Parts: sequence; C-alpha cells; structure tokens
Amino acid sequence: MKESEEIGHERKISSFYENCKREVFAYIRKRYVLSTEDLEDLYQESFTAMYENIRNGKYKELPSCSLKTYLFQICINKTLDYVKEKQKRENIDLHRLLPEDNLEDLKRKEQIYSAIARMPSPCKDILFAFYWDKYDMDEIARLMKYKDATVAKTQKSRCMKKVQHLLYRIMNR
Repeated sequence: MKESEEIGHERKISSFYENCKREVFAYIRKRYVLSTEDLEDLYQESFTAMYENIRNGKYKELPSCSLKTYLFQICINKTLDYVKEKQKRENIDLHRLLPEDNLEDLKRKEQIYSAIARMPSPCKDILFAFYWDKYDMDEIARLMKYKDATVAKTQKSRCMKKVQHLLYRIMNR
C-alpha cells in the first residue's frame, strides 16, 4: 500500500471511530450511568476487538449487519459485562444502609438523603416517596401518574442504580 493510500485509510478509520463514538456514547448513557472515562475505555476496547475480528476474518459484512451495527453490538456486550462486574464489586444496597440510628448510620443516611436530593425528577420524587414518606408502589404510581405499580417499580429500579452509582462515588472520595 502506498503512503498516500495508507494515510487515506487511516483517516477513514479515524473518521469512522469518531462518528460512531458519539452515537455509542449517547446510546449507552441513556441506559447506564457510567463515567466518561469508563465509556472511553469500553469504546476503545470494543473498537480494538472489532478491528481484530476484521483482521482475523471473524467479521463478514452482511446486508443485515453493517460494520457500525457490529461495533454497537460489541460495545453493548462489553458494557453489560462491565456493569455486571461493577455491580458485584460495589454491591451497595440502599435498604441495608438505612436501618439503625447510631452516629455512623446517621452520617450514611445524610449522604443518601443528599445524593437523592441532588437527583432530578422523577427519581428524587419516587425515592423520597418510597423511603421517607413510606408510600407503597401503587400509591407512587397513582401520584406520579404511571400506568400501574409495575411501571413505578421499573422506574424506581432505574433510579436506585443511579443512586448507587452516585453513592459509590461519594463514599469513595
């Protein structure tokens, strides 16, 4: 390959890398709470894996699976693996953090309250209603105008993941 062809090839790869990166980050950020650094690492690992699969003949372009789709799937799989592993490591259970009223637990409760207070609605509203106001999920669904308690539980679960991530960052400063 001539030098000018090599430069053109590198530019195409670089352009593909940057164009897909924005879309992958947006897609993953909608579903998971990850730092930019984590996203960068996951994307780099995914892109490298994709590139190696191409070089080793493991990727065959099909009408139903473009290179971009292939990269997205690798990123999603790596993100899922990372999130599962991270949850095992962190294992912060909000229920376990709330019980007793000794000085250490009061400090923890303050941190939890502060973390939840900083969250945007509907997370803040759902978590305060459930943990402090002691509403059940049916009441929360009615108050928040959700279809039913199942929808409210799903939203609460998403909010809990965000709080756990925030608490992990606060507690490990």
